Amino acid sequence: MASVNDRNKHVVKESEWLQLEMEREEQMARAASLAQKELEEEKKRMEEDLESLKGQRDRMFQVAGRKCNIMCSTISMIWSLSK
Repeated sequence: MASVNDRNKHVVKESEWLQLEMEREEQMARAASLAQKELEEEKKRMEEDLESLKGQRDRMFQVAGRKCNIMCSTISMIWSLSK
């Protein structure tokens, strides 16, 4: 009878250990899922920032192009008047 009780204790301990392991795995899966969601949100924010920066860059090039055209026209006019 004592050996049966010892085996039962071992089975109970192993069952408790397995339950704890399953709970840990579930927690790790939830943490991984949350981390993945946070990464996806950060990626989305970064993509939005990138699009905004590209728009700013394009506007700067347009402004620089207009200023260059104005300067070129002015220089051309001055050059033609100096002849």
